[in-house]
Amino acid sequence: MRFWVHPIVIAMIASGCSRPDPVEKLYGGRENVRVVASATRVEAYRVDDVASRPYAPQIAGSAILKGPIDVNASDVKALGSILTNAQTYNLDTILTCTFHPDIVFRFIRDDRKVDVVLCFTCEEFEVYDNEVKLGKEDFTAQTTSLRTIANSLFPDIRSGGGK
Repeated sequence: MRFWVHPIVIAMIASGCSRPDPVEKLYGGRENVRVVASATRVEAYRVDDVASRPYAPQIAGSAILKGPIDVNASDVKALGSILTNAQTYNLDTILTCTFHPDIVFRFIRDDRKVDVVLCFTCEEFEVYDNEVKLGKEDFTAQTTSLRTIANSLFPDIRSGGGK
């Protein structure tokens, strides 16, 4: 019996094409992962649902309550490591909680900015590039670490839920 393989399939195998990296997919590509993983600066904003504060200034689809606050270098490094590590996420879960934004971390590197919006009620975050939502995922494996950083910047984030 003879088998025929399409030339495109052969080219994909030869070029090393495989399943896309889930972290790159979440962040909209390798460049955005690089911005978060090795940001030269991170700004933090305390935010709320824009529907409850329609006239407030906005960032990443959320209403700004406080900020920006510059994040210290050790927390910048920790955030980059946590948020770009696939072990932080449970990629097989279905997200059903109503997302309520609590804090935005704006990662800056060169002229690039990537915003990560955290919801502590759902233990989920959304990723934005230029105000366009790219992805959403849970962070349950790192809730304690992320909450510790968030509370050091904005002590009004309660321990149970976000508000």
